Amino acid sequence: MNDISIASDSRRGVVVVRAEGALPKALCLRDAAGRALPVTARPCGPTCVELDAGALQPWTPDTPVLYTLEAEGQSWRFGCVDLRPDGAGLRLNGAPFYARGFIRGITAHDHPNLTGGSTRDGYAKSIRQAKRYGFNLVRFHSTIPDPEFVDLADEMGLFIHMEIGYRHEYGADGRKKGIVIDEQRWRDAIRRYRNHPSVAIFCLGNEMHRAGHNPEAARMVRIGRELAPGKLIVDNAGWGEFDRDSADVFIQHIAYYFPYRKHAAMFQEDFCWAMNGSVHDEPLTAEHAAPAATTAVRRRLNPVRPVLAHECIHYIILPDYEALRRKFDDFAARVGEDYLRANGIERPRYLDALPRLIAPASRCSSSRIASSTRTRTASSMPSTTTAISTRPGCGRSMTTSCSSPMSTPRAPGPAHRGHSGSTSRTTPRGPSATAPSSSTWPHPARRANASTAPTT
Repeated sequence: MNDISIASDSRRGVVVVRAEGALPKALCLRDAAGRALPVTARPCGPTCVELDAGALQPWTPDTPVLYTLEAEGQSWRFGCVDLRPDGAGLRLNGAPFYARGFIRGITAHDHPNLTGGSTRDGYAKSIRQAKRYGFNLVRFHSTIPDPEFVDLADEMGLFIHMEIGYRHEYGADGRKKGIVIDEQRWRDAIRRYRNHPSVAIFCLGNEMHRAGHNPEAARMVRIGRELAPGKLIVDNAGWGEFDRDSADVFIQHIAYYFPYRKHAAMFQEDFCWAMNGSVHDEPLTAEHAAPAATTAVRRRLNPVRPVLAHECIHYIILPDYEALRRKFDDFAARVGEDYLRANGIERPRYLDALPRLIAPASRCSSSRIASSTRTRTASSMPSTTTAISTRPGCGRSMTTSCSSPMSTPRAPGPAHRGHSGSTSRTTPRGPSATAPSSSTWPHPARRANASTAPTT
């Protein structure tokens, strides 16, 4: 059942069917109602055939149209979906696409089924609510979702980012010395889910620093691209070099805060790329000393792939834990202990643990607010900044998606390797030297072309 891959090419108007072994004969195409459809097949290799998709409707989160391909007693459900990077953005079936995602997966980011119904009922409610809020993608953090969820996402229209996860290898001193990736798990997950139109991204795992320097990650990405040519293959979500080739899109820590005041330009800042530097190990900063002044120069980093913001806006969320506790307790009383045990539902530990952590901080915050009404300290004055902005306007591409209006990033070459210019700062020497003023170093919120995008 999993030895066939089906990928759409909207530019050429075809569906490409590839077999890992012998190509099945006598292909039959059916719509969602089971009606047979005329199909024109053209060989494109010894184990590959192209089907004319001119009469087929595209699959999108708004129009999740499904078809079934049958051959020799087997069947494969699929959708005509073509999601691919295009310069600094994504295109879905040839049209610009802006991904808006939310997170599920490991315990810290998930929740039990509180519908009182089946697991399928819980998944369906989650997808309906997500679409009602405007989301079109869900990231499963370090998790391969249940097949039932993926089937529902196919039918209801929601893209999925899944991660197989990896583990760290530790040395005798207790420090991390490498990562271990389960290649068979990677291959099995891709083969199982590659024909599902809802599955957009296959990712190795969460927050792998300097992924572009990891040969094992690069090998896994190559395997993913071979097994699922119609999907986005990514080395990790969270970190990585701005000019690496081991990801079809970049998913980067860039937006934990709300884009306001000192964080107003967080989508333009490039510190998140500077942390992992260049895959070519080129220096990103330099100082030039002269008798009269020292000039500091830093390259401005321009990511060479479309960018999705990783876990954005996490630091501004403060749930109403009292309301959540009441909701869970009312639910538990309604469904009874037998239902809770049968579905493996326990009272979430965070309902009690997090309020205990928040209470002392809230008291300290109240004390600071009271104090600030009496005295305005120097720390409350606006501060200057020497933060370097990336390309203007790229905030439109760095919330949960990547449809930047700016020019297409160039592939790294010998002259620039993905860099886009530099910024310098000169510090005068001598008794008259002063710190740069806010008029010389404008606050990010006042920079020309600064923009922010809708956040998730």
